[in-house]
Amino acid sequence: MVAVMYDYIESLPLVDSLAYLPPREEARPRRDIVAEFLADAPADALLAAGFDAEMFAMARNEKLSVREKWDVIAPYWTKAQYTSGCKAIMLAICELYGFDTIERENIEALDMSFRSTFNSDRYNYILKERCGIEFSVLLPPETDNICRNGGDAGMLSADRRYFITVNDICGLVAPRSREEVFAVGRQADVTASSFDDYLEACARVLKRFAQENGIIICGGGTAPVQSSSALDTAYKKENYIKNRLPSPRKTSYSDARGAYDNFMYGSRSSEPVAMYRYVYRFLLGLAAEKNMTFRLDEDARNCTLADDPDCFRELCALFPELKFDVLVSAYHRRCGIGYMAGIYPNVYANLSRAECALPEYLEFVPYNKIIAFGSGCRTIDAVYGRAVLVREGIARILQDKIAAGGMKSYDAKTIASALTSGNAHELYGRTEMRVDVGG
Repeated sequence: MVAVMYDYIESLPLVDSLAYLPPREEARPRRDIVAEFLADAPADALLAAGFDAEMFAMARNEKLSVREKWDVIAPYWTKAQYTSGCKAIMLAICELYGFDTIERENIEALDMSFRSTFNSDRYNYILKERCGIEFSVLLPPETDNICRNGGDAGMLSADRRYFITVNDICGLVAPRSREEVFAVGRQADVTASSFDDYLEACARVLKRFAQENGIIICGGGTAPVQSSSALDTAYKKENYIKNRLPSPRKTSYSDARGAYDNFMYGSRSSEPVAMYRYVYRFLLGLAAEKNMTFRLDEDARNCTLADDPDCFRELCALFPELKFDVLVSAYHRRCGIGYMAGIYPNVYANLSRAECALPEYLEFVPYNKIIAFGSGCRTIDAVYGRAVLVREGIARILQDKIAAGGMKSYDAKTIASALTSGNAHELYGRTEMRVDVGG
């Protein structure tokens, strides 16, 4: 019976709510198959299994042959092969390339097959023909200059046949210098010499974001890059904490304007927290007026709203037209804002990183508020494996509920359609999009 449900779910289109792929086909890095593995989720699993960071770095460059690279990572791959990231890769290897296993004897042939995909229309083949993905929500990449990528030209050049892009408003909320304030003004054709001018500039930039895609983040939610050393990890953690935003608690206009004036023309011995809070709340209010979607990531260290549930509840009630897309933590470190999808009609629980939590969330969150699929992939073949695993997981969960007498089969089909794409259409304002699913 699970097979019957899976066959039905396989016929349904998907929406990938969490994509980290290169924004255009031609931007795919030309590298070998092992380096490709180590650019995605298997890297984290291998490092956790004890793979040496120095050898990790070597396996990602071109100094070793693919056979030498596989010899190095094989013992750790064996230990990590049952993690979801490695299983997704294995599914792709088996079903896209026709190899039953990965081993020393076939790694070179596999590499040749992989390299041949650079001369093909791989995005269309995987995303449309094999996965039936209507569109993917593309996150901006993480940079050392964190939270500064709002309006990034590279993201705006994403191939719109496959992607809708997310804009980061953190650069508007928390400029770190006078020059960044003036840069926002130049984007909007406003001379930001006063606080009112700056608010007008921010409003114009947000209006452009609303016209482009309608989905925003504020810092947290960018694509992480695997670290090859403990030093890199420590640096990224320190950088996140240093750039941590205050939550958008209510702040008076006079306090915010005073903080702005002091930041621009007076002493800058302290952070202009009042200005940040006011602008953050101001932009969320404008986003609500434009029926935009605001994504929050429970796992992001600089997502202060995840640590300030009282403020989040206030925003949910204050801005009912603003849709909150909450990436639920895979580790349940925080169970605050994701759980509010069961309370507030404008909060959605995005289980891209916590698909194992689907049975639990179906018990207390209306099914039309759950986003079940987001690949979280940085490499195109891995998207296929993730899509298969998620479809299988949804089929198994719904069939178990039918078998237990808690759900009718026709209701399960309705729920499956909502989980795979219907809810995402509502959340991301793409109700008019319906793309044919490939074979």
